[in-house]
Amino acid sequence: EKNLYSTLDPPILAFCGIGDPNSFKVVFKSMGIKIDYYKIFKDHAKYNVRDLKLLLNEIKNLEINSVITTEKDLLKLPEWFIGDVDIFILQMVVEFPPRQEEILMESVKKVLL
Repeated sequence: EKNLYSTLDPPILAFCGIGDPNSFKVVFKSMGIKIDYYKIFKDHAKYNVRDLKLLLNEIKNLEINSVITTEKDLLKLPEWFIGDVDIFILQMVVEFPPRQEEILMESVKKVLL
């Protein structure tokens, strides 16, 4: 099985539109992946054509070979953008300590039932 880093071809650009972009950066550091450029958008960014064309120009001008984004952000990208770059997806999982997870689930059940 290949690991992600062995399939990435530098230079690498990572972008996201999440509430805590620092956590995005920390993930790569913890995995030992050197990101050459970061592009951070506002949380819940609605990537419009202008933003994406600017990002594509930046990718081409910097001669980026690999692009990484989150699963959440990928779902917002149009086919024409995805087809034009070598894009990798970072799956992010939220984990709660066991007791907090129980409290959260009880709260959700109350709302749903």
